[in-house]
Amino acid sequence: MTTFVGRFRQTMDSSQNVYNEDTSALVERLDYLERALFRAGQSGLNSFQSWERGHASTLTASSLVLNYRKRKIADL
Repeated sequence: MTTFVGRFRQTMDSSQNVYNEDTSALVERLDYLERALFRAGQSGLNSFQSWERGHASTLTASSLVLNYRKRKIADL
C-alpha cells in the first residue's frame, strides 16, 4: 500500500508540475493505469490554466430559468 501511495503522489505531482513541457520521457516508464492517471492530472491542469487565463466558457442561464415567471398572488 505504501508503494501505491508513493507512486500515486509522484504521478500526480509530475502531471501537475510539467506544464507545456515534453513529458514523453516521464510517461514512457509508467504503466497503463499510471498513464491514465497522468493524463487525467494533465487534463485538470490544462482546464485550470485555461480558466485562470479567462479562456473558459462563460456560464449561461438555462432556458428553464430564462422562461420562469413568478406567479402573482392572484393566481394562487
